[in-house]
Amino acid sequence: MFVRRLNEAWRGPVLSADEMRELDRATIERGLVGAVLMERAAMACAERLFARFPQGARCVVLAGPGNNGGDGLALARLLDGCGWQVAVVLAADRERLTSDPRTNLDLLEANICVFGVEEADRLLGDCDVAVDSLLGIGATSAPRGRVAIALDALRKHRDDIAFVLAVDVCSGLSTDTGAGAAWCVAASETVTFAAPKWAHVLPGGLDVSGDVYVADIGIPAQGRAQMWSRADVKESLIGRSRAGYKNRFGHVLELCGSETMPGAAILAARGASRCGAGLVTIASDMAVRDVVVSAVPESMFVDAATLRAAIGSGAFTSFVAGCGLGRGADASRWLRVLLEEQQGRTAVLDADALHLLVEDDTLIRSSTGPLILTPHPGELAALLQVATADVSADPLASVRACAEKYSAVVLGKFAGAVIVSPDSAVRSVRGGVPALATAGSGDVLAGMIAALAAALSPLDAAATGAWLHVDAGRRAVPSSAPESMLAGEIADALPGVFAALRAS
Repeated sequence: MFVRRLNEAWRGPVLSADEMRELDRATIERGLVGAVLMERAAMACAERLFARFPQGARCVVLAGPGNNGGDGLALARLLDGCGWQVAVVLAADRERLTSDPRTNLDLLEANICVFGVEEADRLLGDCDVAVDSLLGIGATSAPRGRVAIALDALRKHRDDIAFVLAVDVCSGLSTDTGAGAAWCVAASETVTFAAPKWAHVLPGGLDVSGDVYVADIGIPAQGRAQMWSRADVKESLIGRSRAGYKNRFGHVLELCGSETMPGAAILAARGASRCGAGLVTIASDMAVRDVVVSAVPESMFVDAATLRAAIGSGAFTSFVAGCGLGRGADASRWLRVLLEEQQGRTAVLDADALHLLVEDDTLIRSSTGPLILTPHPGELAALLQVATADVSADPLASVRACAEKYSAVVLGKFAGAVIVSPDSAVRSVRGGVPALATAGSGDVLAGMIAALAAALSPLDAAATGAWLHVDAGRRAVPSSAPESMLAGEIADALPGVFAALRAS
């Protein structure tokens, strides 16, 4: 059985519930019967349990009414055959089970005790392993009835159970939005099938899913959304010729920084420089020139008041604007000049630039080149003029709506990133690096993406920048102290990231 951990090397699609159901249906129509798929799913789950408990364990399988429950019933039979002590709690009317789950129930009852949910509390209080196969990818609301009773019992004993395995998704977790974590019981591991689902990528599902493993059970993994991987990053990065020189590797102009926030310009410049930009020029208020240039001596500086002439020189290959820029009249005027002078070159808009777009909707119409917007949830809500809670309820739909509204590539900064292009292409970068939640982290990312945009398409630049950012954060985090991370350390970790990419 081919079971792989979902990590930065994973390459393939991220599936919605509808996409997974359609792939499942098409696979069965091609002749691979549902009972075989169920058996393979159970084998994949058993493989993970055997890896964790090679000597066996006491296991309670919580099985629901659908095919997810059928996977759990098949797993219980396999574990019993390998000498495990297994009990099954059936949170369903056996008479209403469909054919494949019912077949597995009939097969296991000769050897395994099957209990109702009224016994869940007692059984879970005396086990090493619990298997959550109550609800599958179709859950869209809070669990009810017998399933809710079984989940409540699991929640009560969770701290005393050594290992909880979720089959496909944690029960109650929305496959498409990651919503529902409040009533889910956190898994130690999740085994999902064919490809990861959005619930395993979006913020709501990250903490409760535990380590996610993807099993190839014979269903071809195909979908519109792609998880950006190490291999994708390696393919997108352009090596440097031994005869190359700085002007051949991109010249980023950043309209960033202000008297109260000069550090944002410094961090964006470090991100761009560490991500391969041959040259970086900072355009800002003259009041910050000395502090910025002394902090980033590798960069150049121009007075933002002369921005039109500077851009008109044609020296720049990409732009980044907004990091610490401020939201006053000067900032708005300078941003308009940059957008009017893009002339086909990509501009990354972050932080204050996003707020300026909201305050003056004529700014977006000034753009003369591709845009990459990099909002966090609050900024995304402002761009869409909705509540932040609405964005959190459906992150993917929110990023899609923003990409359509602004005709831009939009990188939604969650725990990881969701990137959508104006033509609805979707990329995902799985995160889960708490240390990245530090002041200035987004400034570094914006500079990185601007450097990459000199050579890559806006969509690939955003996805590659987000992947590099996450990997740098993972490498830079002080061991056991993510709260001690500084944004500049993310930029300084990039040489190690690139070295590891070349070595892999």
